[in-house]
Amino acid sequence: MGTIKQFSFPLFQEQVHNALNEVDETEFGKLQDNEQRIRYVAKLLANKDLLPRLQPAGSGKKSDLALERRNEGNKLFQIGDFDKAQQLYSASLLVADDPESMCLALANRSAALYNMKQYRLALNDIKELYAIGAYPKHLLYKVSERRARCFLAMDQRLSARDAFRQTMQALDDAKMEADRKTKMRTDVQIMLVMLEKGLLKDAPLPPDTSVKPPALSGGVNPNFPCASNSLRFEWAGNAEGRMARCRSAIRTGDTVLVESPVVAALLHERRHTHCWHCMERLGTSLPCPTCAEVAFCTAKCRDAALGTHHRWECTFLPILRESKASVTCLLALRLASNNNVDKIRAGLSEAEGRDVRLIGEEKYHSHDLSNFFSLVSHSERRSPRDLLQRSLMAHFLLGGLSQGGYFGGKTALGAELSADQALIGGALLQALQIAQFNSHEVSELVSRDNDSDPKSLFIGGAVYTTLALLNHSCNPSVMRYHAPGGVVVVRAVRPLQPGDDVSENYGPLWTRESRDVRQQRLRDQYWFECNCEACVGEWPLFEDISENIIRLRCGGCGAAVIFGEEQIAATCLVCGHKTSVLASLAGVADTERKMELAKMRALDKPEEALDMFIQILEALNKFLATPPCKDFVLCQQAVRKCFLQMGNWFKGR
Repeated sequence: MGTIKQFSFPLFQEQVHNALNEVDETEFGKLQDNEQRIRYVAKLLANKDLLPRLQPAGSGKKSDLALERRNEGNKLFQIGDFDKAQQLYSASLLVADDPESMCLALANRSAALYNMKQYRLALNDIKELYAIGAYPKHLLYKVSERRARCFLAMDQRLSARDAFRQTMQALDDAKMEADRKTKMRTDVQIMLVMLEKGLLKDAPLPPDTSVKPPALSGGVNPNFPCASNSLRFEWAGNAEGRMARCRSAIRTGDTVLVESPVVAALLHERRHTHCWHCMERLGTSLPCPTCAEVAFCTAKCRDAALGTHHRWECTFLPILRESKASVTCLLALRLASNNNVDKIRAGLSEAEGRDVRLIGEEKYHSHDLSNFFSLVSHSERRSPRDLLQRSLMAHFLLGGLSQGGYFGGKTALGAELSADQALIGGALLQALQIAQFNSHEVSELVSRDNDSDPKSLFIGGAVYTTLALLNHSCNPSVMRYHAPGGVVVVRAVRPLQPGDDVSENYGPLWTRESRDVRQQRLRDQYWFECNCEACVGEWPLFEDISENIIRLRCGGCGAAVIFGEEQIAATCLVCGHKTSVLASLAGVADTERKMELAKMRALDKPEEALDMFIQILEALNKFLATPPCKDFVLCQQAVRKCFLQMGNWFKGR
């Protein structure tokens, strides 16, 4: 196959399948491990002249476009539209192909940010400008004074004084009329005198208002550091595998898991709105110095990415984007590009010798690659056609890494793979299989001005090795949301007792889809039959729940109690306990009033509203046999919305 800049994986896959004969497919089907499969595919593609010779994409940097965008930003700046101006300066920075153009864009953006009173962001741009060191020397007095005034606005007097002194020195190189320079020196000197006369002490910086994940309820689990001590993890047999159960009572709202991903990847379509490294929404951005494909939220994220994954992915990403690769493929690539060969070799080796049935007997760390490679892949159940398709994708990803310099020289793959190439190719193939069953969507809540119903936005994917141990239920006992950096927070949406399953939801909910539809989706995507209470009990859809039937909870055993008209007390058919009908109905009626108050509070104070909704759920759980119950579901949905508002929430205009 000739050298290509664009690569369509579906077309490539079709070409390979058309070129295969019965012997090829039979031989491939006999292979027993992933490294053998990758080696076989490499030889097969070479023999049939189907090796894709991927030409690294151009940088995407364009000096004329950078200048055009900067000039457009200047026009908007002059009419006072600072927000749109800074966006255009960011766009200019993304495609700037020389250090001076980058510095000019940073300087202009810092001016727009200063006028927007975004002083910290302005200071970050000025710091980056100085680090690049290519800003015209005769203009340095401008950014130096702006830096001083940013510190002054933040009441950082010592820092402001030092910056004004720097401005005085920078004025020596300024190209301006003598009278103007003299006036500016006088103004700066006045500021220095005022600062010297005043109390030279920096005021405390404003508190950090960034979103922080909550603490684990019930303390930290000694063997699972990202999980609550109220959970225990165990082997439940071949059908259910590893799972989580309740060790001690869990209340609605309790935080049972806070975990950062072992691997995470941003969707390609979010690459200019979110940080390519940490997935946070971009306020201002910094580009990759060698490509215009991605952006980063801070110099820290950019440098971390350039020291790991983006170092190897940079030239390959445009080709990968054009190939229409899924987020599963991105995750597999990132697992390799974020780790070196030795680390992956160790993770594979440790996972191969592990007995997963002994879970809970030793420390389980989220970022341990052996825990990733121990997750279920169902390799033994896959058809040769399925494994071949994934082997082709793994080989494609391996080629991108190889040409990016991951194995040393920037070379294309040949018919024979080195030991390291075969190892990483096998790891990519295993990761593709694991991610199918164990990856989670990373989302962000998005709302606009006057929008009372925020929407959840899919921004990327991630694998959390502890969260992946939780089994599915169509009536989950927990829900998840995301904090900055792809951190997942898992909290209870109903009370749990010791021994209860702690289950999450893989997509199908009993309130939205019929049992048959849910079962089919789970069989197709996750390869199992669901036996949760909603499926076994064949619960009706939310819209089909009758509001005319009220099932009270027995005060003795908790079973559902049916009562007739004008009954004062209802007798439980299970334990014989008599439950007061009037008291139960009065309790339910009181929750309706509280629900309206909580809804109003949720619009601007989600934390307070959450406490109210939790109290309502506890009351409903006390008086009603739930679920299925409409009031209970509606309150759970309100709790879920409050949780989401406590995580990543972008409030746009």
